[in-house]
Amino acid sequence: MNEHSLSQSLENCICLLTEACPPGTLPWMLGGSCGLVLQGVDIDREPRDIDMYADEAEAGSLHRAWGVWSTDKPEWSFTDRYRSLLSHYCHERVTAELVGSFKVTTPECRYETVIVEGLWPVGPEHILGRHNIRLMPLAHELVFNLLREREDRTQAIVRVMNREPDQHVAAMRAVWNRCQASSRFAERLCALCPQVMAGIIPSRIDREGEEE
Repeated sequence: MNEHSLSQSLENCICLLTEACPPGTLPWMLGGSCGLVLQGVDIDREPRDIDMYADEAEAGSLHRAWGVWSTDKPEWSFTDRYRSLLSHYCHERVTAELVGSFKVTTPECRYETVIVEGLWPVGPEHILGRHNIRLMPLAHELVFNLLREREDRTQAIVRVMNREPDQHVAAMRAVWNRCQASSRFAERLCALCPQVMAGIIPSRIDREGEEE
């Protein structure tokens, strides 16, 4: 799929959620395949559901605002790799998931999403219908898909980021500030999008080398 638009049913659901709780009142951001498509990333299929991100502090209020469409209550989910506060919503067979305080941990990196004091200021804005929504930046999507070993998504995201690398530096810095990563993971990021990383990761690697 390479069109930078969503199906009408997905757009309707996002607009409904936005009307009930505009992102400017309680910060939440659209991510996942919907966010990728709206930022021009080619994915292999049309998005089928909606992924939204927020901090734990806002998750309860968001759930109450969207309560008429809720299918469960916010609950913590823990796996070997992921930790998050999850709740789910449905409108006309379209499902949406709110992911609160998301953290992913692998042997190479631990990364935690922070919205209000992290990604919100650097997330791109997008007009959907008559609504202004905030998207999870591609820097977040790149790190997340690297950690979950989605090579297809990783390459598609990198192609877009490398077209205009300067536009992604601030977001990558915000993401990297929430990472505890190995030098190997840092090197992978540098190899994938060197111009984005030029002012972020190399300086950290150089300092580590000097300390040794």
